[in-house]
Amino acid sequence: MLKKIVILFALSFTITTCVNGQDFNQIWNFDSLNLKGTYNSFQLPPSFASVYLNDSIYSGYGGRSLQVNAFKIEEGYCGAWINFFAAKNGENNYLDASGYKYISLRIKGAIGGEKFQIQLADKAMYQKEDSRPCQSLYSYLPEGITTNWQELIIPLTDFTGLDITQLTGITFNFTVSGKYTVFIDDLYFKKEIKTILPVSNIQHPKSGNRPLENAMWVWQTYKLFNDLAYRDTFINICKQLQINHVYMQMFYDDNLSKILYADSLRSVIRLCYKDHISVYALDGSPEWGCYEKHEIPITIVKLIADFNSRSSVTEKLVGAHFDIEPYLLLGFSIPDLRKQIIYENLELKKKLSYQCHVNSLTFGIDIPFWYEDSDSTGMPLTNIEFNQSTKAASFHMIDLADHIAIMGYRNFAYGSDGMINKDIAELEYASTIKGKEIWAGVETIIEAPMPFAVFSGIPKERLTGFLSDNSSAIGRKSRFMGYRLLMLQHGNFVHFGLEKSVSKRRSEKRRSELAILQFKKLLSSYIDTFNKGKSFYSLNDYLLNTPWEFKIIRRGKKKPDVSVWHVIVYPTTEKISFAKRTLDEMLIELYKASTLFFDYPAFRGFAFHCYETILGMK
Repeated sequence: MLKKIVILFALSFTITTCVNGQDFNQIWNFDSLNLKGTYNSFQLPPSFASVYLNDSIYSGYGGRSLQVNAFKIEEGYCGAWINFFAAKNGENNYLDASGYKYISLRIKGAIGGEKFQIQLADKAMYQKEDSRPCQSLYSYLPEGITTNWQELIIPLTDFTGLDITQLTGITFNFTVSGKYTVFIDDLYFKKEIKTILPVSNIQHPKSGNRPLENAMWVWQTYKLFNDLAYRDTFINICKQLQINHVYMQMFYDDNLSKILYADSLRSVIRLCYKDHISVYALDGSPEWGCYEKHEIPITIVKLIADFNSRSSVTEKLVGAHFDIEPYLLLGFSIPDLRKQIIYENLELKKKLSYQCHVNSLTFGIDIPFWYEDSDSTGMPLTNIEFNQSTKAASFHMIDLADHIAIMGYRNFAYGSDGMINKDIAELEYASTIKGKEIWAGVETIIEAPMPFAVFSGIPKERLTGFLSDNSSAIGRKSRFMGYRLLMLQHGNFVHFGLEKSVSKRRSEKRRSELAILQFKKLLSSYIDTFNKGKSFYSLNDYLLNTPWEFKIIRRGKKKPDVSVWHVIVYPTTEKISFAKRTLDEMLIELYKASTLFFDYPAFRGFAFHCYETILGMK
């Protein structure tokens, strides 16, 4: 339905505020990323649209334009959105355009004669997933869209029924069947038709001026040791994807006294060296960020240094790359425990930075994109004082590391939830510090559904006590007896899940069953008699109403202590991974992102997670 212009794909912007007495208000000239790259296309198949910032075609003497490609057929709809507000913590700051009479933009077509509607929305329309059209473009441009830049000026009064004190966005809606390419630049509100608008002369660095230096995680390193054909395929993929940095999982003896398969590893490094591929030792665990586990990664750095001391120049590991995810610890959900976990993790990063640098190793880390997101107070979720400075944990980590991969995993470049918007804060910060190098993470893996035992849980008010229990240290764990933990909050209760073994071996099955019994026993002491029934029904309601995430295999029975459901957990990775996309589709999205990322000196390329799944992409 054409009136429903897919607010689901709406975009969020930070805009120039209206200043009284100013003749115009710039919404976006498409030249800077101060709007976080948050714009997008929308479509209902089989119609299709795409957008990207084009740094070769622009109005003025430099800069960029927004290129919109649309293929409209009778069925479906398509177009592009730009919104005028920034959505933060659920609040929309709408645009007050009451001081202006016109909306203005520069526009041209690839062949001329392109047909589409321009529509505006206010708060009320936005909430209805609707917008108001103006008159035909020919009312404002007698010759229509041509191949030359023209200023399109539309009176705001032509968008009937809108509250111009609360505008939300503009839509380019292709309503006539055909294949179109149009370019849009210099989007403004202005007071008078004759108001002269600024002309851009910004020159952006073209992506071709410096090559991508992509990176890739490799977890099943052992396959490279003895299979020569597998090695050849690996090198060919590295060349195809312009990969110059590889993070390889290492293997150690039980006493953590040496790197295993050292000679085979050296042969793989030699092969990489010939093709200018740097190899980094890869490892990590959420628990390593806790004080009591710091010695493990520090020892690993020392083992890497020892390995290098016994290797030739062409056989050395360039550095250590750590994938430590402290937010997977159960206690990370509690503000006080989270602060302590973050602080201990930063202390570890500081120690590792020192150990790497004294051993002439590059220190690499992975960082999630959301560490700067605001909490309920408006401050960054991970805001913490460290090294005499208070800021988000991710910025502290960038201070300490040399080589940083941002896990802003998305399978699309644009939009408020796209790849560009997720990575931009780290890129901006790192680019203010000489020598910092950032890689934008690209997910290609999709986790298989896994069996879990899910336990009816405890009241929210008892969660801190449970996670702070020093006897079990459960708040400092991401696993229990070796099995992954998960936590589910629903209503006034917090429920827990424990991964079950999929092994057919009897010993492993017994071990898994024992873990379930032990965790149930641990949880039982935190459930009082009054809440037992309520907890049961809370979990029952949650599981029954989330069928896309949980498939119930065996429903729990109401018991006097803790009830246990046996379920299959389905990973929610629809917008995160390129696993269900083609290699070409992935590369198109990365190209879109790279044209903007190259504005930042710290950007080096993309980091693919991971080689084992890249192999299966076509």
